[in-house]
Amino acid sequence: MGTMRDRYVDATVEKLIIYFMKTILRLQESGIERLPLENKFSEPIKGFLDLAMELMIGGEPEETAELALKSEYDFILKNFDCDVRTILCLNIIQKLSCHIHYDKDYYGYILSIGNLWGNSVFVYASQTFYINMPEECKEKYSINDLIKYIPKELLRPDDY
Repeated sequence: MGTMRDRYVDATVEKLIIYFMKTILRLQESGIERLPLENKFSEPIKGFLDLAMELMIGGEPEETAELALKSEYDFILKNFDCDVRTILCLNIIQKLSCHIHYDKDYYGYILSIGNLWGNSVFVYASQTFYINMPEECKEKYSINDLIKYIPKELLRPDDY
């Protein structure tokens, strides 16, 4: 059967997780002012991500956003030929956009799906995401223990 990464992770899944890491960093820095990020995904991921970001930036109540995303998700499944990785991407979009918008500790959720992080996500997290996390989150999730092993010349703190 293989690992979770072997079964589910591909370049699109990785790019999507990095997209949300960058979204979190921009929100942390300047709120919704610099959002949404450029969306270069193909359909149906592109349209679903656009909707999720519109709902998040527009400040829709959680219940409304969940209903809209669920309805759009069901529509996509009925009208597009989706493989399991595309469906995973749609679920990642729904979960992360809701956690980022409605949870106080959205770092916990994105860190908790680490079994879906491929190599490029780990590289981005190590070079940019971890070092830009708030100190209380670094402490809570023992991120400083990871950061101390990253060579300083590899860090890219402004890559978001």
